[in-house]
Amino acid sequence: MRAHPKWRTRSVAAYFAIVMISCALTSTSAVATEQPVLPGGGSLEAVLDKWRCAVSAYVDKIHSLPLELDDRYLALWPKRRPEYYVQCIFHDDDRQIYCEAASGFYRYADRIASYATPQRLQALAQLGFSTDGSKGNFSQDRDFHGASEVATLMIETLARVFELGERDILEFAAPRLSQHRSNRVKADAACALIS
Repeated sequence: MRAHPKWRTRSVAAYFAIVMISCALTSTSAVATEQPVLPGGGSLEAVLDKWRCAVSAYVDKIHSLPLELDDRYLALWPKRRPEYYVQCIFHDDDRQIYCEAASGFYRYADRIASYATPQRLQALAQLGFSTDGSKGNFSQDRDFHGASEVATLMIETLARVFELGERDILEFAAPRLSQHRSNRVKADAACALIS
């Protein structure tokens, strides 16, 4: 289903206000009900709170783009660790989203192999990803239920599998949002209260 043309002309402030409300009403974790322990320590909730609204806004913006456009995807990784990424792309007329977590199949096999512990593979499985990286990245294909759910999945995967922590800087690539190959996710920026 295509977005109504008036939605595309709304101001950026109104757009982010809608995303903020959506984030506030969405549960804190799309997949896990109890808080898992992060491999690097710290709170999963704090990591999600830091970036979820901004990443949700990116996913929502990509989702609102015309279906005819190619490259309607988002990739996230911790700064200075681009080998540990999660990426998602829309397909099937935006009814589904295909996501991948780096397996080392394509690059950096030596670095990523150390992350493929039984606990991290279990976390991948709990998050809905395949755990066989012998033919490509760890992947999953799922119905699209909203930007916040996808943002939560991506950030939680980075935190639980690749040790994204509160003190890290999160970067993204999205050809339809920026011409730059690497962009900083604006932590808490989209979640600021609008009065």
